[in-house]
Amino acid sequence: RLQRENAAPATAVLKVQTMTVRLVAILFVIMLLPLPAKADDLDKSGYTLFDPTPDDLLRKFAPDRPTKGFSVRTIDAGHFEIETDLANYTISNSNGSTAHSFQTLDPTLKLGLTNWMDFEVQFNGLQYAESFDGASPFNFLNATGFGDVFLRTKINVFGNDSGPIGFALIPYVKLPSSSSPLISNGAVEGGLIAPLALRPDDFIVTLMTEVDDLKSATGNDRYANFVNLVSVSHAVPGLD
Repeated sequence: RLQRENAAPATAVLKVQTMTVRLVAILFVIMLLPLPAKADDLDKSGYTLFDPTPDDLLRKFAPDRPTKGFSVRTIDAGHFEIETDLANYTISNSNGSTAHSFQTLDPTLKLGLTNWMDFEVQFNGLQYAESFDGASPFNFLNATGFGDVFLRTKINVFGNDSGPIGFALIPYVKLPSSSSPLISNGAVEGGLIAPLALRPDDFIVTLMTEVDDLKSATGNDRYANFVNLVSVSHAVPGLD
C-alpha cells in the first residue's frame, strides 16, 4: 500500500513533465511554420513599461472574459487594464450533494511589460458558498470569505497584433486564501495554459490546452489535471 501511495505523486509529476515537453514541441513546430503578416504592421518591439506604446498604436481590446478561454493577445507595453464581473452565481449537483456559490468583487488586473508580455493578478473576490446533502438536512455547510489569488504572465509567441493565427503561453501560480475549505483548499498550485487562436474572416476560434499541478481533495498528494477547450466567437455586428 505504501508503494502505491508513493507511486501516485510520481506518476502525476511524470504526466506533467510529459505534457510540458509536448507543449514545447508543439510550440517549436508552430514557430517553424511560415506565417504571413500584414504589410502595415508597425514595429512596436521598442516600447516597454517605462516607454509606453502610443495610444494610436494600441492593439484590439481582447479581454479574457466572458468566455472560458484565454486570449492570445497581451496588454500593450506601459498600459493597464482591469476586467471584472459584477456577480457570479453557480449551482452544481454531484452524487446527491448540492452546492451553491455566489461571487463578487473579482477583478483581474493586467499590466503590459513589453510588446509581447504582460503580468496579471486575478482576485477571486468575496464569496459565499453552501453545500448540503439531500439525504440528510443536517449535512449543511456554509462559509463566507475571499477566494484565492492567481498570478499569471502571458507571453505572446506570435499573432499579437494581426495575422491568421496567434499563440501564447501563460504560466500561472495560485496563492491560497485563509478562507474556509468550502472556498479554498489552502494549497499553492500552478500550471501552464497554451491558447492557440485561429482567425478566419471575422471569427476567432480558440483551441486551448492547460495542464495543472493540483492538490488532491484528501491528503497532501498531488495530481495532474488536463483541460482542453474549443471556443468560437464573433463580434456583434455594428459594435466591433
